[in-house]
Amino acid sequence: MKKFFIAVFFVSVGFIFGINVYAEEFSIVGKITSLNEGVKGIEVNIDDQLYETDENGYYRAEHMSAGEKHTIKIERLDFCSSPEFIKIDSLDKNIKDADFVVYGEIVGQVTYNEMPLKNAIVKINDREQKYFTDAKGNYRILNVGLNKEYVVSVSSKCFTIPSKKIVLRSVEPVVDTELETAVSDSAKKMDKQPVVEASSETEESTNILNFKAEISKYNITINAVQGIMPLENVEITVNNDTKNKYKTNKDGVCEIKGLLCNRKYIIKAKKKDIQFVKRIYTIDNITEDTKIDLEAYVDVSGKVSIDNGPFANVVVECGDRKAQTDKNGNYIFKNVEPNKPYKIKAVSSIFTFDPAEIPVKSLRNSLAENNFAVTLKEEDRQDLPAKISAQKKESAKIMKEYSKLQKTKSSEKKKVCAEEDLKVKEEVLAEQERIKEKQLQEEQELAAYKAALEEESVKETIKETEAKLAPVKEQKQSVTKDKEEVVAEEKEEQATISIQGRVMKNKEGVSDVQIMLICPPATKKFRTDRNGFYKISDLEKNKNYVVTVLTDIKTAKLSPKSRMYKELNTDMKNQNFYYIVDRDTENKDAAEQKK
Repeated sequence: MKKFFIAVFFVSVGFIFGINVYAEEFSIVGKITSLNEGVKGIEVNIDDQLYETDENGYYRAEHMSAGEKHTIKIERLDFCSSPEFIKIDSLDKNIKDADFVVYGEIVGQVTYNEMPLKNAIVKINDREQKYFTDAKGNYRILNVGLNKEYVVSVSSKCFTIPSKKIVLRSVEPVVDTELETAVSDSAKKMDKQPVVEASSETEESTNILNFKAEISKYNITINAVQGIMPLENVEITVNNDTKNKYKTNKDGVCEIKGLLCNRKYIIKAKKKDIQFVKRIYTIDNITEDTKIDLEAYVDVSGKVSIDNGPFANVVVECGDRKAQTDKNGNYIFKNVEPNKPYKIKAVSSIFTFDPAEIPVKSLRNSLAENNFAVTLKEEDRQDLPAKISAQKKESAKIMKEYSKLQKTKSSEKKKVCAEEDLKVKEEVLAEQERIKEKQLQEEQELAAYKAALEEESVKETIKETEAKLAPVKEQKQSVTKDKEEVVAEEKEEQATISIQGRVMKNKEGVSDVQIMLICPPATKKFRTDRNGFYKISDLEKNKNYVVTVLTDIKTAKLSPKSRMYKELNTDMKNQNFYYIVDRDTENKDAAEQKK
């Protein structure tokens, strides 16, 4: 009986203590939001224990011991949170508001022709703020909400850069592996990859958005008219390029497409029997689509009559130009400049014409039927032949002086046209030379940029190699003094050693592959010969060496990438590097060669 009461006592005590222990445990609850919406799948770290948010963004940690310290933070490093962490010095109650607001960031690089494009403007569709690329073409956009689609656009003068869509996902979407495998197998059977239509706004699934810029291209639209009438088949040349000529259509329109930004373009127009007010147009630096109105000279014509019959040899003036009527009394002024005011009149000191003059406020089109007439009275008919003869002599005198003046003007005009054509040739040659210099400068800048990247890569390789060889170096320093003296003596007596091998692909050597020898802190570079062999001679014994292949597109699939030698003391032969050959690709290449 005594034993029974003792057992009951201990059970009761245990039960009471159990209740107290349970009473001393609390829970921590919080919500993870982005853009005021709960975020699913975010891992929350509480004292190195991970808790994942549910569909509504909530997480819950149960049975947390009372009186203990706790640190709460977001596990993912690619998101930033506010606050950065929550610290509980002593848990003494249930926590219901351990909330975080999370944001992502979008980073990337903008390049043109493999070169970084600095000072490009980067914008994201939900804010007015502008971001600018640095000297390396890099940009960074902070505080980007999760699970929302954004459009990131980049602009830079004279460059065309397609925008891109991006979603920073808290949880990656589930991929139907069976469907993905079926599509892949189908593609293999068709011996090609599934076709994906290109878009200027392609959704990216990571937070890295890189952009490749291209030089902007613009169009020139030419509208050729003579008055209000369109001119068809006007021949257009650009920068004296006679091999690529353009012509206006039936509407008098010609479109020249794909002209590169910041280039100089000289447009010339030509059509048989037609003269243009301005036959050469120069665009020094095209930065937008351009429209050119190409206007041709117009004609002015009419008839002079006397007593209801044709009146020949009468001088008619149109501005500062003169023409003489033919035997039918007709006159014509060709190639009159449009959009100007003129006065048209018949000239005579003997006869009076009706009307005295015809005013034109603005000549917009070719004009005909500008007629003048002389009405004779009965008394005028008696000496009419003498008056007509006098009129003929007067007109001949006027036209003789006018012809001399026109010859001089015509000669001057031809000279001006020749000078204009010569100037065009010189400007075209100068522009071509400028383009060549610019291209050469871009090539030099690209070479310098690649060399700088390679130098950085070499430095990183050296650092990695030094880190790998650090234990060897420490071990070597721990060697006894006696052993060091022996090694020194052997070093003086022994000859140098070498490392040699071959870079191979399909049992054949690959030429001109760049090999680098690293012996910290020094480096040396070598290239394989035409049969793929390399040899590194005159190496000191008992030193650490690394032979590596400088990786580029050509050597991306080499194995091994590098070989390490610790305290090398003998010649090394057959130190080969091999291409990893994709058999499917190899068979395809062989089939194509066979065809």
